Amino acid sequence: MRVNKFKGLIAKAIALCCLLAAVLLMFSCRCAQSPGLGGGDPGAGGGGPGLGPNPGNPGNAPPPTIEIGSNGNWWVNGEDTGIHAGPSDPEIEIGGNGNWWINGEDTGIPAVRPGIRVYFDANGGSPATYYITIPAVPYTIALPGGDSFSRAGYVLAGWSRSAVHANAPVYETDFLAEGPTILFAKWVSESALYETVTFSSSWHTGGTVPSPIRAFHGYAVTIPYAAPTRTGFVFVGWHRNENSGTATYQPGDVITSSIATGANFYAVWRPYRWQTVTAGANHALGIAVDGSLWAWGGNANGRLGDGTTTTRFDPVPIMPGTKWVYVSAWNHSAAIRDDGTLWTWGLNQFGQLGNGAANTAVNNIPVQVGGDSWHSVAAGIRYTMGIRADGSLWAWGNNQFGQLGDGTTTSSFVPVRVGLDSDWRSVTANNNTTQETMISIFGKSGTLV
Repeated sequence: MRVNKFKGLIAKAIALCCLLAAVLLMFSCRCAQSPGLGGGDPGAGGGGPGLGPNPGNPGNAPPPTIEIGSNGNWWVNGEDTGIHAGPSDPEIEIGGNGNWWINGEDTGIPAVRPGIRVYFDANGGSPATYYITIPAVPYTIALPGGDSFSRAGYVLAGWSRSAVHANAPVYETDFLAEGPTILFAKWVSESALYETVTFSSSWHTGGTVPSPIRAFHGYAVTIPYAAPTRTGFVFVGWHRNENSGTATYQPGDVITSSIATGANFYAVWRPYRWQTVTAGANHALGIAVDGSLWAWGGNANGRLGDGTTTTRFDPVPIMPGTKWVYVSAWNHSAAIRDDGTLWTWGLNQFGQLGNGAANTAVNNIPVQVGGDSWHSVAAGIRYTMGIRADGSLWAWGNNQFGQLGDGTTTSSFVPVRVGLDSDWRSVTANNNTTQETMISIFGKSGTLV
């Protein structure tokens, strides 16, 4: 009997020792996990965690450090939450109030720590300075763009830690801030990125033209569909040469070549209303309704006056930007501008241009002759005649048959006066190669001389 009682006592003692050992083991484990800070008033509770992250928090705050303190509470980032640690792992989230919440209870400990600033220096732009406050570090921020900062003549290319160092990294869209930081704007000149494609109505003033297009270097550009307008003319296309008579580009064309130094496109026109037209030897000249001079046809010796010897099947402008009142042509051309000056070009074998020389060279650009104040002019074969504003008659060129009317058969390379009368009204020069001595001259009385 006594043996059985003794065995029972031993069994109870062993069980008590096991229980005590278990309690001591648990207590020692908790002490090992304690941050060494005891006590502390439990944090105030109340309120739910809300729906989703705090609106003021971007949701990328660093994860907290969670421990069980010596008081048996959960500790977050070294602070006592006042929430008793349970047997299961905690569920932690950021509540709608910006605090850390554990297992649905507010810890009262902010997840967002304000006061860390990232400064933006406009580096010559505006606004001069600007900063944002970030909640924690490390923290990724979205960088402001050209809608927030500007600088005349420049494009915002990004942000850098250096204001001047050319090789410093440039951040374009976002930046990982690891503490208070100053970022400097990096600007690139617009001329280094863009080229302006312009459209001009050439030397014509008035009408409408498309607005300029700003394009990146090397990017394709579509020529606007809107065409310029001009009274008395038909628009036929665009060309890179201001005085070209040929249209290379049409509205809607895509320019795929690199626009390295910008591009200027000039309108190409065709007159459809004319003041006067004259036919020469294999070419023709006409004055359009706006006073501009045009030429087309054969171009031997430069008789069109467009600076080439190329045959033109469409009218090309001559001395664009000028206005003309009188024109005549044969194997050379002569015309009078609205300021009364006389201009000649084309074949000059017999001095018919009146420029003081006789040659077979190409004379494909109009040259002024005989001073100013001319009223009318007539180009004949190998010679020319004209009437000044004072009514005096002049002639120059070949005089083999006395066709100059100066009483000699001596050719003249400059204008010579014919007679002393000053009442000449009109003049015409014969272009018949077999009867080149036939010249008709009319005075104010209308009598044939």
